[in-house]
Amino acid sequence: MPSRSSTHQPAKFVLLLLLALASTSAAAATEAELNASWQGAWVITRVEANSDCGSNYTNNEVRGRLVSGKGSHRFDAGELGRVHKINVKRKKIEVLLDVSVPLLAPRHEGPFTLLDEVDCKIEYQIALRGKEQRDAESLDSLVASILERHDNRAGALDSITWNGRQREPYPEDYERTVTAHRVWKVDQVNMTVGRKIEESVERASRLVERIEEDPEYLAGFAAGVDEARRDSLGEDCDRLLSLSPSTFVEKAAKGSSSEWREGFEEGQALVFHLELARRLHDCFLPLPL
Repeated sequence: MPSRSSTHQPAKFVLLLLLALASTSAAAATEAELNASWQGAWVITRVEANSDCGSNYTNNEVRGRLVSGKGSHRFDAGELGRVHKINVKRKKIEVLLDVSVPLLAPRHEGPFTLLDEVDCKIEYQIALRGKEQRDAESLDSLVASILERHDNRAGALDSITWNGRQREPYPEDYERTVTAHRVWKVDQVNMTVGRKIEESVERASRLVERIEEDPEYLAGFAAGVDEARRDSLGEDCDRLLSLSPSTFVEKAAKGSSSEWREGFEEGQALVFHLELARRLHDCFLPLPL
């Protein structure tokens, strides 16, 4: 006969499951209500934040008015932004915010320092204390404690709490830097193409010097040339620059002599290098005006 405690286990499990489902359903309803009020809203932040200004939202833990985050860029309170969405969790509220004013982030390429306009994303994680109310009105007040909501962008910009930050200007001579960088990039490509052509011509010359008078070798060489002529290297310059004979040359079938196999592979390699050098001439870029 089963014990009394064992018969109560399924009922207890079902009760816990029902409570969990009810809690999840209530949280979803609260989340939907919060998003109806906040999602897409223009806001001014009441607290500071950090962001890596990448594709992801950077975490910022909020406890009362204290914020801790490890993003590479710091934003003071009073920042203009727009709420992306709100997630309601068991122990926190996640407020995903898109910063409205971009930053100019330096990027180094060769001898140049370029400036990219980047958008920044913030995730405020508002901690919920054990006995804190979870109803929509209470959670709305928590969000309002860190964000000042406005009906539109113009209203947010009129707020006395807006910190007035604008995107920093480009340096006065930056257009000259951009032009010089374009010329430099073209030079880099053309030097790479030129080196690849020289390399292909040199290897083709070495293969010509290796041609033997052995009939088996010559027969294999001719077969290799015919085999290679049936294939195309294409016209994509990035692909041409990355090609090597190993991706092009077919191995000879078993049963032929070693001399024939050697000639077969070297005939293909000669065609490869000559054709590669010819096609690469179309990959030189004109200098920008």
